Amino acid sequence: MAGTRFTKTELQELQNLAITYKDKHTSTGYHECISLYRNKPSDYYDNIMQNCGGIMEPYIKDDNGDPRSPINGKINGLFFGTKHFHGEPPYTSPFGSKRLTIPAYQLLYATRHNMYFADFYCFNRGRSSHYVTIVVTTPGTMADRFCQQKLIKIDPSNNPFIFGERWSKSVKVSCAFWVEIFFTNDIDIKQDWAELLVCRTRGQGTSSSNGFRKNMLCAQCNLHPLTTLVDMFAEMLHLHCK
Repeated sequence: MAGTRFTKTELQELQNLAITYKDKHTSTGYHECISLYRNKPSDYYDNIMQNCGGIMEPYIKDDNGDPRSPINGKINGLFFGTKHFHGEPPYTSPFGSKRLTIPAYQLLYATRHNMYFADFYCFNRGRSSHYVTIVVTTPGTMADRFCQQKLIKIDPSNNPFIFGERWSKSVKVSCAFWVEIFFTNDIDIKQDWAELLVCRTRGQGTSSSNGFRKNMLCAQCNLHPLTTLVDMFAEMLHLHCK
């Protein structure tokens, strides 16, 4: 495979794979995303409130997901979840016991933003949930200019993954994926619409320091799926040595 980053053409092909995956799960439809949520250990939010004036600042994107995603190690952002079950975010989280929730329409659509498709991946072949990463930028910023050059721009009000309905001020998300929002702006979590809640954790209760690589054997989310674990380890070594 040429290069360590997707070209724009390859990224479009990856988006096409995501759309194909969604089309195979048409019965799942869309669910309303009432709030975006971000779980972290308590000391993460304590530090923001005590030492940063309540301003949550973006930081560099790790290597989670596809190792060829153009945003890995290149732009700053903050990850938010969108998946809801029966109108509520998941009851537990592997990322931390404190959950920030922000009304989805307020963050994504109250002011003008651009949206870009950045990644499609899973972790376990055949039985794993699949994830889509959507980058949200403010037009004209450095992050936005990077995304215009490297990513696939999507219509915030009309795309297969997440879209806003201005007439109802609601946000709809595809049930076929875990859609992740990578938000590239500072966020003032002292605002009335931001809420910090306690959440049960599962697993290690914190995110990995550098993320988890996608499963490169999955035929549904890889442009060139590998066929054996030996091939996968060889490819990981090749990427590491680049």
